[in-house]
Amino acid sequence: MQTMTSYHNAKKVLPPGLLAEVQRHFNGHLWVPAAEPQAGRTRQRVVQLHQAGIGTREIAELVQLSQRRVQQIIRQAKHTEGAHARR
Repeated sequence: MQTMTSYHNAKKVLPPGLLAEVQRHFNGHLWVPAAEPQAGRTRQRVVQLHQAGIGTREIAELVQLSQRRVQQIIRQAKHTEGAHARR
């Protein structure tokens, strides 16, 4: 199974000053979330694909997220749906 996460060397993608500042605060793996509009579109796409009957493994490959994150998004969507239905 291939990994969907894309890793980049911070030395190659960040300006030296920014890299130094990040290193002052953190050392190790750092996850950088997508900008909120992009994340919202991704969540929406995950839910739509799930509703279309696509499995979590295939969804994960399509949207380049881990299966675990896809499952979290689906659970959150079901929880939100349930909360709206109870109103």
